[in-house]
Order: sequence, then structure tokens, then C-alpha cells
Amino acid sequence: MYKVVIIEDEPVIRMGLVHTIDWASMDCVVAGEADNGRVGLALIREKRPDIVIADICMPQMDGLTMFREANELYRFSMIILTGYLEFKYAHEAIQLNVVDYLLKPIDERKLEEAVEKAKSSLLQMHNSMQYEIYKGLEKEEKTIIDVLPVKNGNIYVEKALQIIHDRYNTQLGLRTVAAELGVSESYLARKFKEGTGITFLDCLNQYRINQALKRIRAGGYRINEISDQVGFTQYKQFAVVFRRYVGMSCSDFLKLSEAQQKEVYPRI
Repeated sequence: MYKVVIIEDEPVIRMGLVHTIDWASMDCVVAGEADNGRVGLALIREKRPDIVIADICMPQMDGLTMFREANELYRFSMIILTGYLEFKYAHEAIQLNVVDYLLKPIDERKLEEAVEKAKSSLLQMHNSMQYEIYKGLEKEEKTIIDVLPVKNGNIYVEKALQIIHDRYNTQLGLRTVAAELGVSESYLARKFKEGTGITFLDCLNQYRINQALKRIRAGGYRINEISDQVGFTQYKQFAVVFRRYVGMSCSDFLKLSEAQQKEVYPRI
């Protein structure tokens, strides 16, 4: 459900919004309320709501100032609630990308429409952020393995990197690679970190995810197939590692690659 925070200094209006609106029917839940902008800003920091509905003229901090400061924390949908119909407020609200501007007394139907706009805006924000991540990852094709030799020129580290490159899709581990190279596991771990700046496991996982991204972009593969192809024995492990390095789930990234966000980004 979408988390909503309501910030309004008039108690009757605030209580009416909190208790008389059927938020559940809009797939929303009221996560908190405040009676002034400064407390409202602290509440936004604490609750990180999806939608904030706030008055403009409030004590301690006005709604627009609160929105400006909260906007620096993260992205959310904003709905202005006010009794003032003045261009300067509307203009500033537009500059802040407020999704709607509602006048008191509140028309419940218009409030519902505003909430739907806010939810649509959140979806566009989500798609936009994911697309930016997707395009950024497209530019990051090289890994440490593509930049041989490593800085200290250790032959065992170079051989270990080559093994990762050639056999990343098999069951590899530091112990087996060290045994194959005829050195101790602790020696190879130490020299690998010195030479690459990351651990053997990090390097292996990064390279596997790099190869997974290439397959996703190429298309034609199911996620569980990709997981197997890049050397993960369990899909759950692949999902955890993918999110750690990419910043989103593999299914979300797959959707981005397959659709290339044509509906949101027609130019692609």
C-alpha cells in the first residue's frame, strides 16, 4: 500500500482527512500526521511516505518550504492543500512538481483524483530511476578482468583472474583455484586483494553479474536460465547477489531490458 502523510494545522480538517477518507479503497494507508511544517519535515524523514498532502500556510514552516527541503531527501508525490487561490503559490507548486493543488473545503472526489495522479507520478519516478540505472549500467561494461595485468603484476593473481574469465560459469572457489595454482588459500586471498582492491569472491560475483547483464540485454533468456549460465547453483543466491551489485531486482531489470520503457520513453 502507498504510505500517506498529512500535514495540516487546522485540527478539524486534519482529523477529517485522517479518519473520514476511505484510504484503503485507494490502496493507501495514513502513516502519520502533523500540525506544522517543521514537525511535518521530521515526519517525512522518519516515515519516508510515498504521498504527502500538506497545507501551504502553517506555523513554524510553510508547506512549500517543507516540500523544498524534503525533496532533497528523496523523491515522493506532493499534493498541496490550501485555502489560498493565488498565482504565486500555484506557480511555486508547479516548480516543485506538485501533482495537484486542492482548495478547501476538500472535495472528496477531487482528492481521490489527486491521489491517483500522485500514484501515477510515483510510477513514472520509479521507471525513470530504473531507466537511469539501466543506462548507467550499459556504460559499465569493463571489469577488473578486462584490465590485465593487475597493478602489482603477481602471476598467481593474473592466473586467478584468467580462471574467473574462462570458467566463471562453473563452480569456482578461492580454495580450489589456490590448489590448482599450487599456492595457499591465504596467500592467494592476500595477493588478490592487494592486486585488485577487492576479494576473490567479489571479483567472481561482479564478473558473473556483468555476464548476466549482457544476457539480459541480448534477450531470449529466462532469469533462472541466466542464473545457471553464469555459475549460480541456486536462483535465490543469484537474486541476492544481483540486487547487491545492480541496485534493483533481476526481474525489474529484465523488464527494463525487454520493454526498454517504450511506453514511458517513446524515443527509445
